[in-house]
Amino acid sequence: MKSRNSLQCLQMDLSVERTAVPFFLDVPEGRTKAIVPQGTITFWVSKTVCQGSDQQVYTYTLPASVTVTEPLNFIGWSTYDAVTYVPFTLPAGGSWVLGRPSGGTSGWPPATVPFGSGTFQATLTWYNSAENVADMDLHLYGPDNLHIYWSNRTSANFELDRDWISSLGNAVENIYSITSAIPPGNYEVKVVNFSGATKNFNVRVILNGSSVNISGTAAQGQEILVRSFTI
Repeated sequence: MKSRNSLQCLQMDLSVERTAVPFFLDVPEGRTKAIVPQGTITFWVSKTVCQGSDQQVYTYTLPASVTVTEPLNFIGWSTYDAVTYVPFTLPAGGSWVLGRPSGGTSGWPPATVPFGSGTFQATLTWYNSAENVADMDLHLYGPDNLHIYWSNRTSANFELDRDWISSLGNAVENIYSITSAIPPGNYEVKVVNFSGATKNFNVRVILNGSSVNISGTAAQGQEILVRSFTI
């Protein structure tokens, strides 16, 4: 996508969805518009100098990122009716290098694999520091002895596509429905501190477009029911 700038044509490549990310023209100066999933998105920024005889492409040596926290609320048929602007800045310490990332600067990063999402989605997050590590697990229980977790990741209707063990950083586990219809019955979403330090955690549960966030604390070996619902 390109910004309206008389000196430069700015292009940004986002490695996000499994499908193409559409961009739209006619946006305010210095901004871009795209339909992207919620979450933190990391991307490389390239620019083409359009003045004079210099038509070469330069790429910033450090990737930039934005965090999309709010969902798009469509109030009409046009995509222009669902707009949320999220500012970003280039990280300090980088520089502009001749060429695209695929042209020899540092290579394109691996594509960001989006979290699975559907009629139902539960996402567990916590943080592991070098001094404070835990292996937290997300569990989904349901009718007909349904139990989705690290040791049983898929069923006919659900999948665990993120299983974080004890690596450092922002940890994520995610369970979602892979079919539009969910079998009727009673369901429970639970968090288990499998091993390690006592941890604060957050779980976001989306069901039929309605989102609920639940925060809590779990000690080693503790199992906590965070959400129950009936279909």
